Amino acid sequence: MRHEAANARGTVLTSNGFRRIGMIGALAAAALLTACSREATEAESIAAARKSLADGQTRAAVIHLRNALQHNANSPEGRLLMGEALLANGEIAAAYDEFKRARSSGSPDAAVVPPMARAMILLGQDKKLIEEFGAMRFDDKRADADLSLSLAQAYDASGNMEQVNQLLDRSLAARPDYAPALIYRARVILAKSGPEAALVELQSHPDLLKTNFEAAGLEGSLKLNGRRDVDGAIESFKRALALQPKDVHAHASLIAVYLYKGDKEAVRKQVDALKKALPNTPVARLYEAQLALLDGDAKTARALAMQVLQAVPQNVRAMYIAASAELQLGNSFHAVTLLLKALSLQPDLQEASKLLAQAYLKSGQPQLALKALARPLERAPDDVALLSAAAEAHLQLGDARASEALYKKALAVKPDDSRTRTALAMATIARGDDAEGLSQLAALAQQDASPMADLALISSYLARNQVDAALKQMENLERKEPGKPGPAFTRGRILLLKGDNVGARSAFEEALKRDPAYVSAMSNLALLDLRDGKVDAARARFEAALKAAPNNVSAMIALADLLVIVKAPQSEVTALLERAIAAEPSQVPAHLMLVDYLLMQKNYSAAVVAGQKAVAVVDSSPELLNALGRAQSAAGDSAQAQASFAKQAQLQPTATAPYLSAADAYRRAGDRANTIKSLRQALSINPQLLAAQEQLFAMELRSEQFPAALTVARDVQRQRPLAVQGYLWEGSVHEAQRRWELALATYKRGVDKLRAEKREAAALGVAQHQALLAAKKQSDAVQFVQDWLRVNPRDVAFRLYLGDSALLTQDWATAERHYRSVLEINPDHALAVNNVAAVLVRQKRPEAVEMAQRAVKLAPTSADAFDTLAMALAVDKQWQPALDAQRKAVALAPDASLPKIKLARMLIDAGKKTEAETQLKALQALGGKFERQADVSALLKQL
Repeated sequence: MRHEAANARGTVLTSNGFRRIGMIGALAAAALLTACSREATEAESIAAARKSLADGQTRAAVIHLRNALQHNANSPEGRLLMGEALLANGEIAAAYDEFKRARSSGSPDAAVVPPMARAMILLGQDKKLIEEFGAMRFDDKRADADLSLSLAQAYDASGNMEQVNQLLDRSLAARPDYAPALIYRARVILAKSGPEAALVELQSHPDLLKTNFEAAGLEGSLKLNGRRDVDGAIESFKRALALQPKDVHAHASLIAVYLYKGDKEAVRKQVDALKKALPNTPVARLYEAQLALLDGDAKTARALAMQVLQAVPQNVRAMYIAASAELQLGNSFHAVTLLLKALSLQPDLQEASKLLAQAYLKSGQPQLALKALARPLERAPDDVALLSAAAEAHLQLGDARASEALYKKALAVKPDDSRTRTALAMATIARGDDAEGLSQLAALAQQDASPMADLALISSYLARNQVDAALKQMENLERKEPGKPGPAFTRGRILLLKGDNVGARSAFEEALKRDPAYVSAMSNLALLDLRDGKVDAARARFEAALKAAPNNVSAMIALADLLVIVKAPQSEVTALLERAIAAEPSQVPAHLMLVDYLLMQKNYSAAVVAGQKAVAVVDSSPELLNALGRAQSAAGDSAQAQASFAKQAQLQPTATAPYLSAADAYRRAGDRANTIKSLRQALSINPQLLAAQEQLFAMELRSEQFPAALTVARDVQRQRPLAVQGYLWEGSVHEAQRRWELALATYKRGVDKLRAEKREAAALGVAQHQALLAAKKQSDAVQFVQDWLRVNPRDVAFRLYLGDSALLTQDWATAERHYRSVLEINPDHALAVNNVAAVLVRQKRPEAVEMAQRAVKLAPTSADAFDTLAMALAVDKQWQPALDAQRKAVALAPDASLPKIKLARMLIDAGKKTEAETQLKALQALGGKFERQADVSALLKQL
């Protein structure tokens, strides 16, 4: 606890915050250097220095004093003033040296020791101060008060409060109105007895509060933190600024209070006042960055925060703001890097720990999120934000029960928190209790003004194919957010799922009306244009947006997506993406899309070049290093690919992505040992990384390394006891060794565990049935199906499996029966409707067309549905509608080869051989890029 050069004026920003140790004044020596031709004398320079110090112009004072000391290097007065000027300017060590020189030059102890003691306090020389000056007293009351206060601070550092209080008494006996001592006494009381006692002490000196800005600021802090008197605190902070407009503490405190009140306009005005008082300073930029973040302008916030960090590299607050901006911009890696540095400087910064956990959760690293939250939760076990973040991490790890327990604990602390209540409902659903979770969400959506529960409920309905319920809930959401584009856009997406393209188009157009730059709405309207065959209209939407805003990178990327879908020339797509890169060279998405597009085109050398250019511009992007590595691997340069992934790993030491990509590159190169090594490195970072476990298991099983494969499977069971993968994998290990009984026992164990928790177990039921068939236990397999359907009468997935199995054996009647049993449970199950239609087509039954049309209505974006409709119409000899439906199937699945072959065959059957030949020759010209060349050749021979 220190008064920190309490008689100095102004403020200076330090690496981790703000310390009241002086003000950088304007350099004002030029006029003195040019005003007269003769050189100033020692006395004139000292007089000028005194005036500059009185005006707060510490740098000008230093220049005058250097001139005086050139005349007389041993001037006691000059050395003393130089020490005071340097101390006021924040140059503590240099000031201390000057005070020593002043003392050795004959400056009286009463004049030099008090400021020298203040410098020693700021340098942390508490013990030395006590040893050298602890017994010193002065007849000069001002000097004795000053030294006594510094000695009190020195004893405070060692915890000797008896000496502290004696020295404060001595200081105030010498000068009863000595402001720094009165303020320090209040701080001592604060440490011992709390904010209320400190406030009473401070308010017993009304004149001090009227005339001293530091006292007024401390009063505001005590009102806020003790009595929670927000309005009283605001009055005190405003009084501090009236006394000292450059008081950073008061500015910062007012901004914090206004943020707490949610008064964005007051925050804006206070930031403007700070910028006016301290223009072009790091502290002004810091709060300007915070305001930009509050306004949702993450790019500006990031730019301003980085400017602060250039000036003050270890400013923790700037790191936090920059990390928040990076997270909003989707750059979780950069956010993690900034937050880890901030926490290395200030380990107990709770807000940084919370944000770090969010960054890990956004990047799919729940284990690291829990690790980041462990220490903060020990210190604050009832912090709602920390509990909620930990709950989300457990949910990502598949432990819904642990997640639910943490959300309940958070709600016990803050029962009305809508975010936590929404998350608890989602955790309840994840645990398998859909009815209870949906009920909670529905109640919360009606009670709470926030749209959060509505959005969660709509998502839950859509996940269960309850489209009408989702649309009904949209009415509530739109009442909460009138005039915003988001609800209109969401309605459009739901209507698309329902097959109402006209309604969807109207909703997307409404979203664009509310926000003409809403790119997501443009993209969906363009997709509707494509479905209607209006390619030019789709393009025109983005081109109009780019005409209005030529550097709209989001619109360029969306247009590039469209061009990829319509199979535009590679040169056109790459030119557009290169234009986007030129508009914002440092932004990752356009670079990333260009590399991925060239890889998709199998233009590996161009992808490598694009990746190299991207990394040259944004060398700190792990995503781009990963893209470059993937391109190099595809081009056959495994060594360079591994070098890129190694660089990515250096940037992301806690990320698994570099090792997964390295494993894929080694696998391409046929290096099994290093593939496994890379996968194990990924698992050393995140032992529950399912993607790595799945690849490792597959490799071990394929190589018949059964014990190793079994170990992986059982690890997954231990980590995710309510997930089907571990049981399926163990069962497949036993099946590979024809150990049918062990396989069946494994599947049954998994089913029993999942059923006990009311979890979906159809995949294990399927595996059990297949194992019985493989073991040639036909009667047991039949009995198993009967038993399973008796226990799980509404198991749609298992019934679909039974239908598919019958379809493969061309048992049309049995397939139809199982698919129709699904429709008894859910009449609008699009896949079941389509499969019934397909079975009817195979049997050439007349009702096939009507059933296929129903499937298309339920799934208007399904290529399979249009393919089935085309077959049904073709069987009925309705050639033109059949061809139209097959062309739609091709348009909806442009990368699939079979629909194109079916279209060619249908053209031949319809007698349109010339058109069929044109299409087949176009496919033939693709060579190896089209995988069904044998079918193409066979069909050409039929012409």
